[in-house]
Amino acid sequence: MRGLMVVVLLVLAVGGALAAPLEPLPPELAAKWLSALSARDGWNALGYDTEGWAPVSYDLPVSYPIWMTPAQQARHRLMWHPAGNNNGQPVYFRRQLWVSGRVTEAFFRVAADDQFRFYANGRLLGEEREPLVLRQFTLDGLAPGANVLAAEARDVMGQSRGLVVIGEVTQEWPFTAEEQAWRCSLSTGTGWTGADYDDTQWQPAVPDRAPAIEADHQRYECFTTPQDLDGFVNAYFRRTLDLDGVPVAAKVTILGDDSYQLYVNGQLVALERRMDYAWRPATVDITSALHHGRNVLAVQITNTWGPARLYCAPVVKMVF
Repeated sequence: MRGLMVVVLLVLAVGGALAAPLEPLPPELAAKWLSALSARDGWNALGYDTEGWAPVSYDLPVSYPIWMTPAQQARHRLMWHPAGNNNGQPVYFRRQLWVSGRVTEAFFRVAADDQFRFYANGRLLGEEREPLVLRQFTLDGLAPGANVLAAEARDVMGQSRGLVVIGEVTQEWPFTAEEQAWRCSLSTGTGWTGADYDDTQWQPAVPDRAPAIEADHQRYECFTTPQDLDGFVNAYFRRTLDLDGVPVAAKVTILGDDSYQLYVNGQLVALERRMDYAWRPATVDITSALHHGRNVLAVQITNTWGPARLYCAPVVKMVF
């Protein structure tokens, strides 16, 4: 009996350790879904006036789909208009999604009790007429800036009702001189690695004037300061990442010439002070240092000779 108890406890302990965390969606993200009982043309696209639309209600007496894991149930609750049933008529939902990077993958899981049509930026992606049947959509049309996700749902049986949309978007932020997102300075003040630091007086970083660094059969196009640097000197770089969702997987590929220290939201997440190693690309997991909303990447490069150059490329998958 004691042996059986030990086995049960071990199974429970291992199961608990491996289970995904049960974390609800932050309230400010959950509140981005709006709903209405009637809508005019263009309700599912950008530029529509949502005056009179109401935040959705999540307090629904409904059974969740069998395919949803506990972690998904905690983060992505079924929603509906707070007025309840609309006598079988459509209920309209929309959420504005802000994209700050270049989307490499956008994936959506959608189901409704009872029926739905799902749109992105006014384009119909698909529909389902059976209750709580999962439909999955891959979208390649999300552009940097504002986008609109929308759904038209119906409760035709008049009993329980609900709509669930699970979105996963992966973005990358490669350096471009035109964007001027990376800013740099040769001097800085207290708190320069944090999100509240004012870097408006810093200069935009520029493409590296030296040849690309080649490592592991790849070319790494770096960026640097506008002015040439001589001798031992520090250069400081910053950029923001705006995330309209919860980051669930994030990494940065980084290399620096001649050494670097990488901070995310003021937290030191990577450093390499050995010149022979700093120029080799390293991949750093930064998931735990990120949060939804505004994030800041900050890097200190220490130059000993030649150009002070940096390659820093974040990739983030977020859910909402």
